[in-house]
Amino acid sequence: GALRAELAEGRGKLDSMVAAQSRAREKVLQVVAGVLEKELAGIGTELEVATTAVCGHLSSGEETAEEVRRKAMAAEETSAEATTKVTHIVQEWSKSIDDRCEAVCVAQERARAAVVDVE
Repeated sequence: GALRAELAEGRGKLDSMVAAQSRAREKVLQVVAGVLEKELAGIGTELEVATTAVCGHLSSGEETAEEVRRKAMAAEETSAEATTKVTHIVQEWSKSIDDRCEAVCVAQERARAAVVDVE
């Protein structure tokens, strides 16, 4: 009987030790899970802050690009208007030069005719 009692007591202690180990593992897993959860939440918060900052920069970049586009269009329009004005002025000068050259040619012809008449 004493041997059976010893074996029964040994089994009981072994069962208690297995149960205690199981509870200890469960506690460790809970602690590890808590630490991981906190770390992941922190990483998530950092990512959210960084993402918000990047989105802000992208939005600012889009606004800057739009402003550049508007200025380029305004400059193109101003350039087109200036080109039209310059073209008109050059055409007027060209006509004025043609008219003056024609007047010079007429004057030369009259001078030749006058020289011929004098001779």
